[in-house]
Amino acid sequence: MPSRLSPTFDLLETAMKDVYAGRLDPRQASAMASLAGAMVKVIKAGEEEASTEIPPQIIIKDLEKFYADIRAIQQKTPPLDSGDGKEETVEELNARMQAFEDKFGRNIKRPTETL
Repeated sequence: MPSRLSPTFDLLETAMKDVYAGRLDPRQASAMASLAGAMVKVIKAGEEEASTEIPPQIIIKDLEKFYADIRAIQQKTPPLDSGDGKEETVEELNARMQAFEDKFGRNIKRPTETL
């Protein structure tokens, strides 16, 4: 059951118990059940309508320009990230890599054992 309908279900369940115990007029409980049924129908109709909606359409006036723009974007080199969120140049990256290799060597041995 959808969580949205849970309070209505609880209310109807209480009404059913109250009718059984004689605390609620059966006509009132019948009206409540009828209204709850109408609510469910409205919710289902809304869900069905939402599932059949056509997604928004994009109209492209100049298709060749659109594809040219996509190709241009695909050919761009992404900015390099040094880990601190700032862009770095290729020279800065190479200098950082050289500093790493100077400190740790080029051929770092990896562990061969695992825990």
